[in-house]
Amino acid sequence: MRRIDTSAIPPVAPPANLGPAPDLRWIDISALRVDPLYQREIGRHNIAHIRKIAAAFDWRLFSVVVVSPVPGGVFAIVDGQHRTTAAALCGIESVPCQVIQADAAMQARAFEAINGSTIKVTPQQRFKAAIAAGDPQAVRIHELAKRARVKILGGIPSTLQVTPGDCISILALQRLAATFDDEHCVLILECLRLMITRPKILMRSDMIEAAIEAFRDRPAWFAHPRIKACFASLDQERAYQSCRELAAREDGLKIRDCLCALLLEEIDEELAKGKVA
Repeated sequence: MRRIDTSAIPPVAPPANLGPAPDLRWIDISALRVDPLYQREIGRHNIAHIRKIAAAFDWRLFSVVVVSPVPGGVFAIVDGQHRTTAAALCGIESVPCQVIQADAAMQARAFEAINGSTIKVTPQQRFKAAIAAGDPQAVRIHELAKRARVKILGGIPSTLQVTPGDCISILALQRLAATFDDEHCVLILECLRLMITRPKILMRSDMIEAAIEAFRDRPAWFAHPRIKACFASLDQERAYQSCRELAAREDGLKIRDCLCALLLEEIDEELAKGKVA
């Protein structure tokens, strides 16, 4: 066995403030709470995971739960909601905890830092945590979507929970925000929302990516007074299905590239008519 050795690692200047040191203690599960601002909902897949942990519960495999004290003499779980729930399912009354001193924003930041690089946290959950932590980019995207009447969901919903304008395509939204200024982002999202003419349909990531490229190629669209009406004349699902079928027949053709070409052709044609079909 070897000791911890930093001799081969280039030195770094640590931050001036390392934050308050945590302490370790056993805490009753009844005193632990889950903050929905950044924590995940326990859905069907999570329940299966929790039952699996409980069925094979072993203290030697149980890592400490990270918590932070909140008003009321209770503690918010920053990391460990699932394994704590599994412990409760086994009839265990208290769990070992690492207690950190953090306000709600710092709790969300800690949640993202602990879980952000693992497969159990989706981009939607990370985005939700980033908003709770006050991350400027996440807050900006959230506000832009809100202005465009687009709702960013915190997870992958069932079809029954989807309303027109809902979106889970975090990476595409991030790229949109990185490409255009606020007003242009809002306009593009409004245009895409108008293409969703059927119930229980999400705004597709491929369509957002296609719109980014189309508007980059046609910057004059931003100032055109009929651009929203032209997008409203199209149907997202019909366009997506036709492009998916075409991409399946042609090797190397990506759906988003096909969608971009479709948007350029259809919108240019509508604008050239001088009226909306």
